Amino acid sequence: MTSWTSKSVLGLYEGDDFYIIITNPNETEAKIRVSLQEDPSVKKEYKLRSRGFMIIELHKEKEFEGKRGIVIVESDVGLIIDWGARLCKKCKRSALELRLISEGQKDGYKIMYEWICKKCGYKEFEGTLTAVRKDGGLELAFQPAQ
Repeated sequence: MTSWTSKSVLGLYEGDDFYIIITNPNETEAKIRVSLQEDPSVKKEYKLRSRGFMIIELHKEKEFEGKRGIVIVESDVGLIIDWGARLCKKCKRSALELRLISEGQKDGYKIMYEWICKKCGYKEFEGTLTAVRKDGGLELAFQPAQ
């Protein structure tokens, strides 16, 4: 029986794209178990060689089809774990992080959304939300990226 010494609570899985990027910095092989907090019977186990790297695409695993809940990763050794809804298209080794950039304007605000890779700096523009004051209210307009 495996002794699960390391436990990480990641985030909410709702059936959409969900990537778990795992690096094993240890000299020993890692045994990994991915499960849902709400339904412990939904789980899958993996092995990762020493100094190894793997990407788990949770949305493509049949055990997790149609399920939802908080994702838990347990292992018998310490691991480096990254996760997210989008995988970097350039380096394919990191999840993209959503950043919000806001600019104040004379009559409102301009808010831009972009996805940024923490490893290689790749940027993907999501779109711009503009909020303009008109007739005592706010007018919102979203311009998606092309």
